[in-house]
Amino acid sequence: MADDSGEVQEIAPEAAVLDVEATRAATGRQLRARAYEHDSPTSAAPGIYDIPVILEKSLAGASKLALATEEANKYLCASGGALVSSYYETQTAAISHAVSSEPRSTDRCGDMAHIGETLSRFTAKRMQERLDQTLHIPPLPEAARRIVALQADPNYDLADLVQIIETDPSIASRLMGWANSALYNPDPKAKSLEDAVMRVLGFDTVMSMALGMALGQTLRLPT
Repeated sequence: MADDSGEVQEIAPEAAVLDVEATRAATGRQLRARAYEHDSPTSAAPGIYDIPVILEKSLAGASKLALATEEANKYLCASGGALVSSYYETQTAAISHAVSSEPRSTDRCGDMAHIGETLSRFTAKRMQERLDQTLHIPPLPEAARRIVALQADPNYDLADLVQIIETDPSIASRLMGWANSALYNPDPKAKSLEDAVMRVLGFDTVMSMALGMALGQTLRLPT
């Protein structure tokens, strides 16, 4: 992988998907995949390219690894600890996600299916991480909390709802405005909140509108 500062070599299990975002977070660099036009495979031996090495953390404790070399079907055996050397710049980090630990057919016909399953799990995991990092839901306002509790009460009545709405003058005034608007055109006009709920708007409509207005005062998208 590379950025404007140069290249790095990443070493990860063969049956794994590299996590680019994890690599960037671990290095503090905006690394991206570097395309190679080689007839022979690239080597997993650290230090061979004389560039910094990022080693998958799970490999560092392995007792025996088979490292791919630039010669096809030739491997270099080493322990995970031997890959962490002072002769070249090495960093260990969790930079990959295993594709599957289950035995697979050697014809590789199912490789794309396995990779697809891993990407699906990885995408869901990444979305959850982003939500955890960025989404903050503030506590519900008192009126909204009481309306939700009232909805769950099978023995609620009109007086309970009116009492909750009256504690929030902004909601009460907006509901009265809706009840006496040209949309509903009541005759005669609603004189009280109880009249607006019972005769014009209806219990379910008022509950939904009141809850929406109560939540709207708190849940706002960032600019």
